[in-house]
Amino acid sequence: MQDSFQSVSSDVDDRDEDAGEFPAQALKVKDLVARVVEQTGQRKGEVRRTVQAVLGVLSEALAADEELNVAPLGKLKVTRRKTTERGQVTVVKLVQNGKLAPADHPIQRGLAASEEDS
Repeated sequence: MQDSFQSVSSDVDDRDEDAGEFPAQALKVKDLVARVVEQTGQRKGEVRRTVQAVLGVLSEALAADEELNVAPLGKLKVTRRKTTERGQVTVVKLVQNGKLAPADHPIQRGLAASEEDS
């Protein structure tokens, strides 16, 4: 059986194969924390602990090959894994139903703002 990860090298990139483009910028944990603080008004330290806990739980679930159904993000499922010299490469399929959130929801406003920046 041929390795289905043959095209994945040790230098895995973040290119969107369908669009043929690279994402403009990666969202880092500190940026995610800052956005949640802005939207909720909660203290930064409290938000950081909560965000790190949520990311840890999601990471553990994906490592255990659990399918995630987390609205409004969508449904995530691990489709392939491969270990390289740089670490574990995990391919995740994300399905979104098109009803992410109402247009006035903070998530949609953020998406609209990032599309305007492009």
